[in-house]
Amino acid sequence: MGLGVGCGAALVGSILVVTAAPKLGGGADVVAGVGRWLIAIVLIMTALAVLLRFAPAEHPQPRWASAGSILIVCSWIVASLVFRWLVSVANYKSPTGSLVALLTITGYLFASSVVFLVGVQLDEILRQETGGRTRGILDLARRG
Repeated sequence: MGLGVGCGAALVGSILVVTAAPKLGGGADVVAGVGRWLIAIVLIMTALAVLLRFAPAEHPQPRWASAGSILIVCSWIVASLVFRWLVSVANYKSPTGSLVALLTITGYLFASSVVFLVGVQLDEILRQETGGRTRGILDLARRG
């Protein structure tokens, strides 16, 4: 239960930081916008780290960042921006608009699930290739 509350709070917090934070005028808005996105990315990475560390029955060794986690976060950001664009383009006043809304949210949830599963599988494959030794993204970059 604590795992669900912690991950949910981090994900909702990242959404609120990006969408509900007050807008500032001029150049301060650009700096604040970059800061909001950085805070959102840190919150999403925290939720992923907690989920990937404590949810499996076999607890993997902790790492700072892994290739799968970075893939998940980057893909979620892209999927969220595409979802935001789709929501802004669609007309929800017509009867077919309700169906479009349902299909759009279903597609977003499906894409998010696929991204999460692919990232976790990538981490597991990398862990098996290294024989269980911890290898973060910095180690993979040095090797490559």
